[in-house]
Amino acid sequence: MVRFASQLERFTIRGSALIRPAPTKLDSGYDNVLVFKPPFGAYPQELAEIYPLNAEVPRTPDQESLEQAYINTIRLVELNPEVGFTYLLQERFGHQLVEKLESLPNVQVIIAHDR
Repeated sequence: MVRFASQLERFTIRGSALIRPAPTKLDSGYDNVLVFKPPFGAYPQELAEIYPLNAEVPRTPDQESLEQAYINTIRLVELNPEVGFTYLLQERFGHQLVEKLESLPNVQVIIAHDR
């Protein structure tokens, strides 16, 4: 995971950003859409076809994978303090680090229903 975390500085994000695990009706209302995928965290939707290099991940991740995903996502948010982030939280991605993410001044967490 360290390798992915070091790539976070390369993502340029401006304006508003939606972080979500799957496409939603909300996508068009944001300047940027990021995919949330444990254990990687949030990354630009434009990279979804090629990143994270065809890694297969279970639909319901374990706590270790979620922890790493949130650590990476929190780091991405901290690297972009001028961006307004909205995180669409699905129940299957619940983790204690959601509170840390929600406490950041530029993040709003919205609870969504799992599909």
